[in-house]
Amino acid sequence: AAVFLKFLKSAREASLAGAYSSIGDDSNSIFSNPASIVNLEKRQVSVGFTSYIQGSKLGLLSFAIENGDRWIGFGIGAFNVDGIERRGSIDESGIMSPEGTFSSNDVSIFVSYAKKNILTEVIDNLSGGVNLKFIKSKIDTSQAYAVAFDVGFLYNHLDRMRLSLVFSNIGTKMKFEDEADGLPLSIKVGGCYLFNDRFRLAGEIEEFLNEAKFYPSLGFEFSLKDGFVL
Repeated sequence: AAVFLKFLKSAREASLAGAYSSIGDDSNSIFSNPASIVNLEKRQVSVGFTSYIQGSKLGLLSFAIENGDRWIGFGIGAFNVDGIERRGSIDESGIMSPEGTFSSNDVSIFVSYAKKNILTEVIDNLSGGVNLKFIKSKIDTSQAYAVAFDVGFLYNHLDRMRLSLVFSNIGTKMKFEDEADGLPLSIKVGGCYLFNDRFRLAGEIEEFLNEAKFYPSLGFEFSLKDGFVL
């Protein structure tokens, strides 16, 4: 259920092939690793829109603000597919005739909390964060709801290396009609290394536990000038 939760959300995350949980230093980090919003230097808001295949659309809104050594964030992701052809009963010729169209809509609302140095008595420079997510999916006239958590950790090592660990979509199942389906529960481990002020390399492995599938990803960023990154 709620497959849209697996999508790469922001343009930056997509350009890095998803290797983002250890890099994130913008408000869109909420969608990848809630702990990484502690790297923001000031409050931030982001709005995004993506057109997917078959006319489907993804819209995003994220916001994060600092409160001492804590950060609070808010995010919304909405996915829509219009014009899905509806088919009726089989006619005399054995053809299932069209009967108009219907749509599919998914919405997730994120409330995030992150804190720096959560275990100073054990390890330095370890940050932690959590997302509380409310999820709604609608297909034609059928609706389903779920509540879930994400738990993330980010370790900053020597100012040049970051390591991440994230557990995503820990929550209730979604039930449209008679059967309930689980959310795309996953665990991911990532790391990034900053070679200099302009170039960084990131890698990540994500395992979807209820599908027994894992996805490795590798990406790099090179800053050509302020506001323009390859």
